[in-house]
Amino acid sequence: MSTEQPYPFAPGEWLPPLSKVFQWVNSVRDEAVKDSPIPIDEPHHLNPEAPYPTVITDFKDLVENDAGLKKLSKKMFNEIPRFENDPTKFYNVKNFDEALMVFNKIMFTPPLVMSISSSMSAITVPFNAVLNWPANTPSGNEFFLNKDVNEKLRAIISQWGDFLRSPASTAHLNDQPDGWLSDEYVKKMKEYAQWKGDIKDLWICDTTQPHWGWNSWDAFFVRQFQPQNRQVAPDDEPNNIIVNPCEAGPQVEEGKTYPRDVRTKVQARDTFWLKSQPYSIFDMLNYDGLSRRFVFGTVYQGWLSSACYHRWHAPITGEVVKTALIPGTYYSTVSSHNYPEPDPSGPNLSQLYLASVATRALIFIDSGVESLGIVCFIAIGMNEVSSCELKVKKGDRVAKGDEIGMFHMGGSAFCLLFENGVDLEFAEVPKENNPQGLFKVKSRLAKVK
Repeated sequence: MSTEQPYPFAPGEWLPPLSKVFQWVNSVRDEAVKDSPIPIDEPHHLNPEAPYPTVITDFKDLVENDAGLKKLSKKMFNEIPRFENDPTKFYNVKNFDEALMVFNKIMFTPPLVMSISSSMSAITVPFNAVLNWPANTPSGNEFFLNKDVNEKLRAIISQWGDFLRSPASTAHLNDQPDGWLSDEYVKKMKEYAQWKGDIKDLWICDTTQPHWGWNSWDAFFVRQFQPQNRQVAPDDEPNNIIVNPCEAGPQVEEGKTYPRDVRTKVQARDTFWLKSQPYSIFDMLNYDGLSRRFVFGTVYQGWLSSACYHRWHAPITGEVVKTALIPGTYYSTVSSHNYPEPDPSGPNLSQLYLASVATRALIFIDSGVESLGIVCFIAIGMNEVSSCELKVKKGDRVAKGDEIGMFHMGGSAFCLLFENGVDLEFAEVPKENNPQGLFKVKSRLAKVK
């Protein structure tokens, strides 16, 4: 696997090529341990007298006081293949304590952008950049499925989210070479939005103001389109038309083809942790009482890019009959993508699996139409991209295209679930001015035959 090339089958561009990830992770690690009396190349441990945030020390205490977790936390770092001939090109965080020390730096740092050849990329999921390698080991696979571990991760990521919603997070919201508003990254945002015009006519922003009027990194991340740019087309208003709830591309299994291989006849329970990652309705819906309506139904999944719009919109008109927020895992991946061939941008290759285990939001909408029934929208929080904000509640009436929620701190994936017996024809991905293969939000996704 080349460390210099973009990942194969890595929708979303959440991380740059491996060499850039290692360079960044190793530099943050060295910065985190620089004041220690221990030589920089030796393993470091948290200083119990240092003023670390409570969320860091709580995670440390959990692991130290649980013999099983303590053993896994050591083994998962020992199981990472090391390349001593050139450590600058490979992962150099040596143990769990060093990972926590890096976390302490990340929690008060906004995501950054970097140049990649003639393009731009970003470390939008920095915690994932640190944990991807231990998480891809056998011991890491077990460690990151632990409920208590995920609760501690949730606390850390939540504190980072508080920082990202503060004015202090605007450090890279500028037009400098490493800025989110640089010419190169603006070009990327326009490419993903399939936009040829001026950026201020695409987004609600003021390019004459500092940070273009966004007072935090999160405000930039959940930016909104100018209203005229994303509307439900008159031909898509009928009840038998489903529109795309997110600005996203279709996701099918590796080696499969959209729309031919959209999953139908989905099982109530399946072995979703295997390489094929079939969907498992009961697990996806957390055994909700409405689950049985979707057994043997259809699942459509879409992926979001870090450069995309991150709000969700109603795919149909109807009544919200139920919503739910389900806490889940953050860094669990399909075991078939662990070492010796790990997912270099984990869990990109596990996106179908994540529909059953990741933090997610459920919104059930009753169309009131017999041929369509209830449609369930699932927002899937991948890695630290896990803060799902619901904007609707049970009993709300939504019109097709209305905003129903959003991702914070990154964007991930979503699913639409259709009941057994709903016969759908999915639209082809538009080809004109669409190099990333995305459906615009509120554009036609499918129709009931």
